[in-house]
Amino acid sequence: MNLEMSNAQFGVKPPVTKPIPEFLLEVGEKGLRELISKHYDAIKESDIYHLFPQDDAEFAQAKVNSADFFIQICGGPCLFQSK
Repeated sequence: MNLEMSNAQFGVKPPVTKPIPEFLLEVGEKGLRELISKHYDAIKESDIYHLFPQDDAEFAQAKVNSADFFIQICGGPCLFQSK
């Protein structure tokens, strides 16, 4: 993996392009949760797994938190922010 670092001003949020709301409408909350879960399962088998929670319950909660975040930024309910 070749990662490229870019300079950023400390304390300034970089511009972010959010996914289009139609993505969530097409995939649905359940589909997005399944996609995130499969992604995390793949991470568990990768060489970066050590960067994630090692406890099974904490890893499962990380999946939920990530899915909540993506649902929210795709225009769904404020699941992540309400935690």
